[in-house]
Amino acid sequence: MRLTPSITGLGALAVLAAAAAAVALPASAPAASTPRCHTADVSAKVGAVDAGAGQRNATLTLTNRSGHTCRTAGYVGLQLTTAAGGKIPTSTKRTGGSAPTVTLRPGAKAVATLAWTVVATGSEPTNGPCERSATDLLVIPPNETTQTSTAWTQGPVCNRGQFTIGALRGSQRL
Repeated sequence: MRLTPSITGLGALAVLAAAAAAVALPASAPAASTPRCHTADVSAKVGAVDAGAGQRNATLTLTNRSGHTCRTAGYVGLQLTTAAGGKIPTSTKRTGGSAPTVTLRPGAKAVATLAWTVVATGSEPTNGPCERSATDLLVIPPNETTQTSTAWTQGPVCNRGQFTIGALRGSQRL
């Protein structure tokens, strides 16, 4: 008697193999076809400032303004500018651990926490503003070389324009 595999048996093996492959992928992994978010895909906004003891904190929000889903991960770059477009000294100090991949549907948001001081440090003047005031904050999304702009109404950033910034993470707010 000759044995032949049944279609049902082969189908079950295929289902088990597919299930094993699905388990091997992290649940948060974006689909391979989800493109990276580019600067043109997002807009930036600085939220309300929480102030205390010379320190300031605010949420920086990137919103997917495109018509497609995209993904991002990491830290944004920042540059303070004047109304005429002149650059004001700006630097960032990254904080936190790993940077998760955030998948943004159209209209979805990714957020990062910004922190800075308004207390003069080092050789900055103490009898007036520590640095020039900016009118705009240029935001460079992760892995991009161009920026989007948002208004900066929070006054001077002391310590030579240094921000402490966290990695982008998903936001439940839409």
